[in-house]
Amino acid sequence: MKELYTTIGIYIHRKSMLIDNCVHQYLMKKLQMPLTAMEGFTLHYISLLEKPVLSKDLIEVTKLSKATTSQTLASLSRKKLIEMVTRKSDKRVKEIVLTEEGEKMMAIFLAGLDEVDRKLSACISPNQTKMLEETLEEISKGALALLEE
Repeated sequence: MKELYTTIGIYIHRKSMLIDNCVHQYLMKKLQMPLTAMEGFTLHYISLLEKPVLSKDLIEVTKLSKATTSQTLASLSRKKLIEMVTRKSDKRVKEIVLTEEGEKMMAIFLAGLDEVDRKLSACISPNQTKMLEETLEEISKGALALLEE
């Protein structure tokens, strides 16, 4: 049988997809509301920032297209988890804020993430965790460098 994982990039991609899908399905059971992984990340990002979030901020941090970001925001808005508030100083700019329902969802989401983190962290030692973080950080730098070529 031919080796499925011929390069480190493909190996990491496939393993990350597996982990991401498992975590996503676990969290969706907890939330009892269908959210995509990107929607969950977007809510999390908005909740973490202490300043108003704009769609261009999301595009920059996710490296996704304007169209994909717009679709994600429209979906979250339809689910009444975010709202777009027109900036008083510039009517052309819309700031993204969590609604009350979005804040409740984030509390459940973060509790679920903490639970996932505890369960996944229990699978490896603290030394392995540190080594994994350092290794992934270096590979992430290499991946970002690809975008600059």
